Amino acid sequence: MCQAHPNDFPRGSPRYRWSAMLWFAAVASGMTGPPPAQWDARIPQGVQPGWFGPVANQPALNLHIWRAPIRTPAEGGDLAVTFVFRQVPGGFARVIWQGPGRVVTLCANLFEQAAPLHQRTILISRELLAAEGQLFVESTGPGPCLEKVDLHWVEPRVLAAAGNPARLLGVAGRVWPDAELDGKSSVSAPDEIHAGFVDALLEAGPLSVEPGQGVRLLASLQGRPGFGRIRAQVSGLAPTEEPQIWVNGSPLGAVSVEVPRLDDPGYRPGGSHPWEYGGWKTLTAFVPANWLVAGENQVDWAAPGGGRGLVVRNLRLEVSAESGVGLTPPAAVGRAQPAAVSASTARGVPPTAARANPPPSPQLRTGLSSGRPVVGLRQE
Repeated sequence: MCQAHPNDFPRGSPRYRWSAMLWFAAVASGMTGPPPAQWDARIPQGVQPGWFGPVANQPALNLHIWRAPIRTPAEGGDLAVTFVFRQVPGGFARVIWQGPGRVVTLCANLFEQAAPLHQRTILISRELLAAEGQLFVESTGPGPCLEKVDLHWVEPRVLAAAGNPARLLGVAGRVWPDAELDGKSSVSAPDEIHAGFVDALLEAGPLSVEPGQGVRLLASLQGRPGFGRIRAQVSGLAPTEEPQIWVNGSPLGAVSVEVPRLDDPGYRPGGSHPWEYGGWKTLTAFVPANWLVAGENQVDWAAPGGGRGLVVRNLRLEVSAESGVGLTPPAAVGRAQPAAVSASTARGVPPTAARANPPPSPQLRTGLSSGRPVVGLRQE
């Protein structure tokens, strides 16, 4: 079923209300009959539904194998499996399905250079689960990497949102980009250039922002830009943390970081905060008019004070054209790669007087925006 997202229409309009009703109906129907299963390393022998388990853990030399039998119920659909784990630097965690006479690698490596505590969701088709089989996770390291596994039977609903890739409706109203459910690496959306508007990729990532260091990215704009919006996925932030962002030396006063639902399996107790969260969260920040300029623009990031740093991917910059001003699109050329910049060559470091906790200026990295070195806007 294809269904438009309510935000595709003006809020309060008849089409918005009708789309919202269909959206929430799709959310409510996204799960089927069999009860879900949840395995937690803190309670490894917890009670499970009849179709799942028991779980077995097999340690080996620098390898750990997690194994769980799955007996597909007659009323089951596709199976959405969310793995919450601790990533091992330089290691891997491979997900395998073994059925009668068939072995399928569902994900070659769950680890994707995010923060240490992370999660991935994989959708296993009903066709693959037609017969009883076993789910394996093989991981490297001194001990098991898995902390939690959530399994839900779902009937997927594909939602078509204007300007966005198709999305797959999953568990309890959760929505994933469909391209991220096949166990492969994330793919950034292409740049969008419309009349008076551009949505450009600054950095695909993953890009680490270490404590006590800063990261700088450069975006070149032609014409006279108006206001803008920064959008990214971030990993490694505690529920109460936000990064610091400056645009051309001015600190953004309001940075919004998504707060996932409290039943999200990514919440884990412990660490330097009462609760940690593993997984990508969406960050957005509004850039006021006149902060962006024609020519080179600098976007600086710093980790929150006292934190352990963060990882950023799919960092994008949306820019609107100044009303009534024509902006010329650039010629298409290749994307520049991030490169190290020393403190002596870094220009326009955010002034310390403008913020309470300035990021240190040494060892800034830079990247160049868009699929071209200059992003232009055109008012038509």
